[in-house]
Amino acid sequence: MRKLLSSSFAAMMYRQRPKQFREEPVSDLLRELPSEKYGNHPVQDYIAAFEGSEIRARRILDKGYESLVFDVVGDSVLKVTWLHLEPEFGKRPFDAPILHAGAIELGKRGLFIKRVNFFMQPKVEMRATDSDAASFGRTVDSLGYEFQDAGAHQLGYFESRLVLVDPFAVREKGTGHFWSADKIPYYNFG
Repeated sequence: MRKLLSSSFAAMMYRQRPKQFREEPVSDLLRELPSEKYGNHPVQDYIAAFEGSEIRARRILDKGYESLVFDVVGDSVLKVTWLHLEPEFGKRPFDAPILHAGAIELGKRGLFIKRVNFFMQPKVEMRATDSDAASFGRTVDSLGYEFQDAGAHQLGYFESRLVLVDPFAVREKGTGHFWSADKIPYYNFG
């Protein structure tokens, strides 16, 4: 599955590009930053999960409680998380679309399967205001959801429409907090 550069010329050209313009394997970017930057994230598991992956990124854009966000080649961002991805994420009327999602299994512990989850979203314009966040909160409330991790930093504009970029920030009313014990299958039942 690993794909290596076939040309020494291509490798030389890659090394000569300024660092901010390089596209590197996600696992290499994760290795470069000190572990205290990652908080609760199981970074060593993320590195293992993306070792040999063909997904290349320019840099880590952000670190949230639920996911690390990478600026990947093209018009997308990659989000890597230890949380389970709900099937409705990206399909709710207020979500930024999810272009691709998946899980990488890293092994088993008894009945549990250890997984690193990821998804890709289109890049959005991160220019939402506090007023946008308040209006968004009222909208999702009217649809039967709670904006549990509210703030303009959770929102962006995609195709001129205000969208939620962090799908974990909004839950159906009455379903508990997005990181409640039943919603964190970092170790999932097989």
